[in-house]
Amino acid sequence: MHQDDLSPEERLRIQNELTKSDLTDKHGAAFEFVAENSGEFTPEMEQQFLQNISRIEDGGTESYVPIRSLVSNKAIKVAAAKAKQQKWEEAADELLQACIAGGVMTEQPDWISPRGWYAFLSTDFLDHTIPPPPPVEPGATQRHMVGAFYDQVRQDSPETMLMMTSNLLLDILNVKDPFASTHLFAEEVRNGQALQSRENAITKINAWREKWSNIEPGGFNPGGPMRGPDGATYYRFECSFNATPISVDDSTPSTGKVTLYDGDGVVQFISVDKHLEVVGLMMPGFEL
Repeated sequence: MHQDDLSPEERLRIQNELTKSDLTDKHGAAFEFVAENSGEFTPEMEQQFLQNISRIEDGGTESYVPIRSLVSNKAIKVAAAKAKQQKWEEAADELLQACIAGGVMTEQPDWISPRGWYAFLSTDFLDHTIPPPPPVEPGATQRHMVGAFYDQVRQDSPETMLMMTSNLLLDILNVKDPFASTHLFAEEVRNGQALQSRENAITKINAWREKWSNIEPGGFNPGGPMRGPDGATYYRFECSFNATPISVDDSTPSTGKVTLYDGDGVVQFISVDKHLEVVGLMMPGFEL
């Protein structure tokens, strides 16, 4: 169909989709809707909603508000009372319903316990700032929601641990390029049972990498997070790789024997300002 054959309503729908795509590309906006009881959400109403969103996003984070400011204080107190009775699921549901009423939606990750989910919702989530949800338009049949999900509020989920662990290992084993994961480490890093600076830990990693002319990664099997006896958080994994040592004479190809490294490993994390930093690493052939 030629664009000239489109009706004004169809052209407006297309323009709305382009506006949503632009907001997603520029600001990471996600569009969720909760249906009301009756009527129809028209393209004109959606256009007005998108204009509100654009105005908020273009205003920057200065226009953001805490989720707590959108939630009923009464609901927060009711949830706290249920939590005191250890009714974690009921307490969390009370907060979730109050958030929806305020125009905010989220989802419980499958890895978090009911108690942990309530603790997250009642603290970090309520203090998280978001663009204020647009008001419900007169006659609207759908409530526009602002989505705020766990990984947007805190970057310390098992998925984040897996991503950081795999990226760190691949970077260490990629001896052809400079080590680029220095930003993942805390200010102080383990050195056996002692501590060392981030800079010394990076120096130790690079010294180990300089022993090899080539490393071919093999398997990687994530084992998941665990809590150590000391209360520290670890991410377990298994990995294997073949390492070819640097030749003694740099003018000739390496003739050293290729070594297969295969075994268990862990990355130790700490949580700093709602995100993770690496404070320890043990892998086949190397340890911090």
